[in-house]
Amino acid sequence: MNENFGSGTYLIWQLIKEMKNIGCTIIVSSHILDEIGVNTDYFYFLQKSGMQQFNGMQDFLTQFDSSSPDEAFIKATVLEAS
Repeated sequence: MNENFGSGTYLIWQLIKEMKNIGCTIIVSSHILDEIGVNTDYFYFLQKSGMQQFNGMQDFLTQFDSSSPDEAFIKATVLEAS
């Protein structure tokens, strides 16, 4: 059983998946990259210079030569600052 079952976050993501399955476009703002990676087909990463689209978490990891979402996030924000 999913340890998050019953939590607000789990229920919200389940509702979002149901909406997606009936063809709705859904916009979510989150800083929890693991959830974004698991629950989205693609996402946009907002930086000072604008938004960049990624076709899934693997695309994000590859773009920033990273092995985890947190590492990619750090590289994305450090590269943006320089």
